[in-house]
Amino acid sequence: MASKDQDGDNGFSSSQTAIQKLVFPGGCLPSLGTMCLAIGERTDLRITHLQDLAPHYARTLAAWRRRFFERIDRIRELGADEQFLRCWDYYFAYCEAGFAERQIGVAHILASKPACRDEPANSYLI
Repeated sequence: MASKDQDGDNGFSSSQTAIQKLVFPGGCLPSLGTMCLAIGERTDLRITHLQDLAPHYARTLAAWRRRFFERIDRIRELGADEQFLRCWDYYFAYCEAGFAERQIGVAHILASKPACRDEPANSYLI
């Protein structure tokens, strides 16, 4: 997953979103540009394939949210309180919107060593 490219973005921020605080404490969401720059500056790898999966992931989050609510009674039986349910409802909705509006992204990056001459096999591609 990646955040939207911003000047000086390294994925770390002094302010935390509710998602960072409640769902992914201590998490880091660098931009795609930051990740590609780090690969180029800190390794001898080269990016040989990059596929944007954000539109697919927006649909995935919508499906997860729908299934979550289809099973809400079972989730309550497992001991989930209303705060837990609201947190996950917020997470699913927030992330679905973020991916749909391209404010957050997800990509499949294939990086290869310089001597690699193989073309990416279809099994590598999503």
